Amino acid sequence: MADYGIKVTKPGKDVRDAEDTEMILRSGYPMMKIVKMGSGTITIPVTNTSGESDTIAHGLSYAPLAIVFSQVLVGYSEPVSGSEGYGRLPITTETYFDVTDEAYFTTDTTNLTVGHAFPMDNPLYVLDHPDQVEVELGYYYVIYDNEFSG
Repeated sequence: MADYGIKVTKPGKDVRDAEDTEMILRSGYPMMKIVKMGSGTITIPVTNTSGESDTIAHGLSYAPLAIVFSQVLVGYSEPVSGSEGYGRLPITTETYFDVTDEAYFTTDTTNLTVGHAFPMDNPLYVLDHPDQVEVELGYYYVIYDNEFSG
């Protein structure tokens, strides 16, 4: 078999004679193939008692590997995942009013589900945010053509 394709080595290593352990990328090895990418927003009314979720059909007959990142866009003085950007799900935090706040995702043989499992009707939250009517969770996802077996 010919030794050709895309190769990228670590700094200071010659691509022509580098060992596999000195490679950053080598196209001769299996790579994760992306099936679907996208983004969305989940809007959670403060009257909600259980949380909200979005369902994305992936068209595969198995539960694929997926990565989801999210950020609370509206609803907290500082986003749960940090004010500088998105955090990888799942994110579970103990909020300052002693309630578990959880953003999560799951995959099965038909769908990717992204959700927020924080009941917004918590009296402590409502008292602390009297003028707020909803929370928005922004997210983006990548679904790979690799079966999740974890």
